Amino acid sequence: APSRAPAKPGEGPIVRVRGGAEDVLIRIARCCSPLPGDKILGFITRGRGISVHRADCVHVHEMIPERRIEVQWDEGSRASRPVTVEVVCVDRPGLLANLSRSITAEDANITKAQVYTTNDAKAVSTFDLAVKDAGHLKRILNALERIQGVYSVHRVDARPW
Repeated sequence: APSRAPAKPGEGPIVRVRGGAEDVLIRIARCCSPLPGDKILGFITRGRGISVHRADCVHVHEMIPERRIEVQWDEGSRASRPVTVEVVCVDRPGLLANLSRSITAEDANITKAQVYTTNDAKAVSTFDLAVKDAGHLKRILNALERIQGVYSVHRVDARPW
């Protein structure tokens, strides 16, 4: 049976590690912030346990194949995970309120929000959210896309700088 280890000590979703690895520190990679429901890969790091990445993370191709390890989410875990979402929309009064209302209506918490406007009358809003899993995030993205005046909505991976 696969072993189980918390994503971070004392918190987060449970990740199962194939091969019976016991008492291994497991970290959720910040570069791609995988959510339960995302396809994931583990990477055995030097001295820092196992780093868990989304299977489509840009850093996966840099991983040494011999250090990859199969991991999977424990379906019973429901701890919230952080994710960043960017919304590009028309710059008009009240739209930010509509965006935040839509997010909270989907039972997600906004932990940080940044907004700036462009020279071509667009507003770019970036929200750090606490979500349950990939399905929860998809419902939030769909709700945001339905708002009149929204041009695009997408999940944002951590920037390399």
